[in-house]
Amino acid sequence: MRNLKDPRQTSLFDEFEGLLSSVAYRRLTGGWQHLFRHAILKLMPAQKLAAHFDPTLGRPTKELYSVAGMLFIMEFRNWTHDAAADAYMFNLDVQYALHLKPENQSLCRRTIERYIRLFRTEELAQQIMLDVTAELVQLLELDVSKQRLDSTHVESNMAKFGRMQLIATTIRRFLVQVKRHDEGSYNALKKSVRDRYEASDQSILGWKSLDNDGVNALRQGIAADLAYLVERYRRNKSHNGRSTYLMLVKVFEQQCEVIDEKVVVNKKTGGNIICNPADPDATFDGHKGSGYQVQLSETYSADNSGPLIIAALPETACESDSRAIVKLIEHFDEHGHRPQTLLADTAYGSDENFMACSRHSPQSYLGPAHDEGSVNPVFELISPTSGQEKGSTKTSLASAEQGSTAANTSAAAKISSPPLLTILDFAYDCQSNRFTHCPAGLELHRATTVNAKINTCY
Repeated sequence: MRNLKDPRQTSLFDEFEGLLSSVAYRRLTGGWQHLFRHAILKLMPAQKLAAHFDPTLGRPTKELYSVAGMLFIMEFRNWTHDAAADAYMFNLDVQYALHLKPENQSLCRRTIERYIRLFRTEELAQQIMLDVTAELVQLLELDVSKQRLDSTHVESNMAKFGRMQLIATTIRRFLVQVKRHDEGSYNALKKSVRDRYEASDQSILGWKSLDNDGVNALRQGIAADLAYLVERYRRNKSHNGRSTYLMLVKVFEQQCEVIDEKVVVNKKTGGNIICNPADPDATFDGHKGSGYQVQLSETYSADNSGPLIIAALPETACESDSRAIVKLIEHFDEHGHRPQTLLADTAYGSDENFMACSRHSPQSYLGPAHDEGSVNPVFELISPTSGQEKGSTKTSLASAEQGSTAANTSAAAKISSPPLLTILDFAYDCQSNRFTHCPAGLELHRATTVNAKINTCY
């Protein structure tokens, strides 16, 4: 049975005022708890949670606004499920924030996990983020015209596997399913394969006692087992549709290849790979490890009392920051709070991103002059240019003139090569919104962008 209490209902007397000292009550009503109770709690998706319960039959649920708010606070305070349940029952400030009576409250870890599952099923977390952000912007009268963008790495809440452990775990997960649903097929497998993956992890992956040759042989053996299982069940309709088999195939494609009928483990796999079969969406970043990343845009106006995150766009860890601008524009188009100025670091400063922020195609942006006022930029992107590309240098004129003697070559090596031209070296007219002259002073007749470089004709 649904248990809903509108948080906008108020009591004639505040029970917390009689329980707390005047100092404690003043701190409570001046802190985040008061803001949460009166501005945020009403935004919780209690009605969507209520749709999963019968209106009249069954045992009453926990008060749904308070449970949804508890999940919000749990993430806000970075609590475990047990800590959140304790706070719901024992912490007066949390009970005040959730509009609960400070008595006879109960909540267990299992209940929290049940509601978390409903949140994931209905995809409610993102909507809460949008609703709360809009409410705070309006309530605090924040200036959102100035924002800054950057990404942060989020680690997956899963074990971090090396390559051999990843392959072995993927194989074991598949074999458990085969043995459970088709024991005859399982018993028909090679005995060496069955024995290896029925053993403990220490038996499979005990490479610490092996030398380099032993580790390489073990890695090769596990890769061969992976290829053997992929091929054996490729046409087996009872198993080739299972998620564990599809994971088996994906790991094989990412980690191995067949050369001259021999399975070879790839030396380099890149970042777009599965890091743990229990978390298939997490990928790998060479600098920060496995997991995800979130693109965060926050306000920085001096008129605001503090920064507020306006947009949070989750991505997998291998995504490049340079692709985030288009996603951010789409987010602002759909949800509002678009800035006038966006600060970002060098990773976002590609020519394509500046073009995207101009709301024009590259041809119209760099083409003939158009009427003043026809340009309607999404927002102004301010970002450093990336500078000279790695490995691309011009030949020094001094070294070309001095011949090929060792002494001259050594002397020429000390002369720094001039940098490549960048977009900032070309004269730009803000009124006509076009580049007008090349670095040598010659007039440009046409300019286009190809692979983030400017090709000019003059």
